[in-house]
Amino acid sequence: MESMFLIHVLMLEVFGMQWDTMWKLEVELSIHLDFVEAGESWTQTLCSMDSDNDGRINGFELGDFNCSWFEGQPPMGDATGHPGICEPMDDPKCIEMNKDVSCR
Repeated sequence: MESMFLIHVLMLEVFGMQWDTMWKLEVELSIHLDFVEAGESWTQTLCSMDSDNDGRINGFELGDFNCSWFEGQPPMGDATGHPGICEPMDDPKCIEMNKDVSCR
């Protein structure tokens, strides 16, 4: 559990995002697996993926709408969601995927 949280924090630091909502991670989210597979770097491929299968690419959800952000640069835009949590949470396609994710 602790390592998943650390990956989550690392991702947010790398992406330059700060989240107002604290997510309790009870499962390893797909974005974490994709992030590790990308060498723990924000890549064009990772940006273009839809890790949580909610129909929005990771970059869009993190405010990197054209996948051109690089480390050290301020965020390109506002985050619109979380790339590891299918949203909206109450959407029928997301309910099963998010069964082990809770927001507090």
